[in-house]
Amino acid sequence: MNGAPVSVRGLDVVIDAHRILAEVTLSVERGRFTGIIGRNGSGKSTLIRCMSRTLMPAAGSVTIEGRNIAIYNRRELARTLSVVPQESSRTFEYPVEDVVAMGRYARQSLFSGFSGEDQKACRAAMEIAGISDLAGRRIPTLSGGEWQRVLIARTLAQETGIILLDEPTSHLDVSHQIAILSALHALTRSGTTVIAVFHDLNLTSHYCDHIIALQEGRVAMCGTPSEVITTNFLATVFSLEAEVRFHPVTGKPLIFPRFRKEAPGSIGARVHVISGGGTGSDLLHTLHDAGYRLTAGVLSMNDSDYATATSLGIPCSAEPPFSPISEVSKTALAAQVADADFVIVIPAPVGTGNLANLQTLADFSTAQIFFMAGDGTAAVEDFCGGEANRIISALASSGRLMALPCSSIIEIIQRFSDKPTLNQQS
Repeated sequence: MNGAPVSVRGLDVVIDAHRILAEVTLSVERGRFTGIIGRNGSGKSTLIRCMSRTLMPAAGSVTIEGRNIAIYNRRELARTLSVVPQESSRTFEYPVEDVVAMGRYARQSLFSGFSGEDQKACRAAMEIAGISDLAGRRIPTLSGGEWQRVLIARTLAQETGIILLDEPTSHLDVSHQIAILSALHALTRSGTTVIAVFHDLNLTSHYCDHIIALQEGRVAMCGTPSEVITTNFLATVFSLEAEVRFHPVTGKPLIFPRFRKEAPGSIGARVHVISGGGTGSDLLHTLHDAGYRLTAGVLSMNDSDYATATSLGIPCSAEPPFSPISEVSKTALAAQVADADFVIVIPAPVGTGNLANLQTLADFSTAQIFFMAGDGTAAVEDFCGGEANRIISALASSGRLMALPCSSIIEIIQRFSDKPTLNQQS
């Protein structure tokens, strides 16, 4: 841990006979943006309070720039690290610019007063926090988000090498979240160490270089976003069922929770939908809400149709982007197609990766197949040398496939579902 700007060893915190932190040991690298995550009550804010010396542990130590935090005097510590707390009282009537200027007190000597350098630092901090236009406003007139940005500006004005933040984005709208976190990340490029508590895991993944995950007061995992944010981790630490995909530009993991939703009736026709590239989401929602029993075949993991299907609890198979369909997925697909009363093909680009969706129709389906086309033309954008459209033409020639508008397809399926069953007839 030598050379780490912040290190913690064997930290124990007990409050009202409850052990909040237990044997926490970790270090934070210089010039990195480190995120602290965990469920409510896992000890995130308590850890930040120990790092900032607003809470003394029952055991263990916190070292700041190689020195035990307990031996710093108040001014020395304020020159070394700055803190944005989760909550801060604002019962006073000061204007915004005076509160931001409070961040400079540790930089001033007893007789120096407020210098031009102090003014420059405060103006820069207010601009970064997006509050320059609030300079003359009195604190009680601010919204929660505006006050949050004032606290961030005050912290930036301290110009410390270490910045601690406890849920810095909790009161901010999305544009200010991005602006503040981007500014903090930019500071790390000049050597500033930033440590922040987060609840939004996607923001944590995007902006943080390193993540510390707490569970029941202990360190559950440390590492890069790709090392920490996995489906197994989300299930174990957050009891969250989710898909983890990777941003096509940054390569950082993205979390897509699976919001299981029960179908209103789960009765009537069994419908298999073939789609891709986001073309099927609206129809999947419509058919699901009508209570049909649905399957969605094989979809790419980065496809919004896959996100829709999983969120609605519609059975489907997933394959990595631009990968051929596996034999396991083909077997599941054949069973879905064979069991369907109707199949709906939504025109979407077809390549070698998803061609098997159409091939399986030709080999295993005995259902009525609909091709969703407003102009009655059954054709797709074919990147398989014409093979996809040859399958569609053959199905149409045999009478197994009809090209119809969406409204007509839904009407036919509805009429089928309205037929009384044998039990109803008896």
